[in-house]
Amino acid sequence: GVSLPTSWSVVGDRVVVRRDVDDVRSLMGVDLASGDELWTFEDDHLLGTASVIRADLVVATIGRDDSDESDDSDGGTATALDPATGEERWSVELDELGPQFDWLPNETTGSVLLFDGDDIVAVDSGPGDEQWRVGAPEADEPFDRTLTTYVDEGVAIACGELDGSVGIAVIALDSGEVRWDDSLGEQGAFF
Repeated sequence: GVSLPTSWSVVGDRVVVRRDVDDVRSLMGVDLASGDELWTFEDDHLLGTASVIRADLVVATIGRDDSDESDDSDGGTATALDPATGEERWSVELDELGPQFDWLPNETTGSVLLFDGDDIVAVDSGPGDEQWRVGAPEADEPFDRTLTTYVDEGVAIACGELDGSVGIAVIALDSGEVRWDDSLGEQGAFF
């Protein structure tokens, strides 16, 4: 059966919709004025929602094929799509998918920040090349991490919860240099 759209994002004069139909997961580009379907991107392993990085780039997370028993990792790909055509621009292999809502634009350096297991990776939003990689704050589970960019200040702040305590790191957006990191202790574990 058909399910209601699970998420949507407006990108210029179109909307990108995440939907599931008969166990097929897809993203669909729809003209905002007419409602006409412009394109569809289908993948049975599409996870979560697509994040609109900027007006000309949408990134989706795609898990690995569960039928491949030789690969028991939690990895997959980050796939960038053109929101006007649905065409794939680039795809980056990830060893372990992190939080699906932490795709962050960095307009200063033209990169997208994402989690890859225990690392934070900056990927050039044009060709999809890795710019830098740095260890993320430790966490009990990959989804116990958050990441927020502050473009004007040129930093990203990453947090991770481990055993009830929160670790924090401030990372330079242009180089991936960790400016400082520390533990907030148990009293800080509220994110």
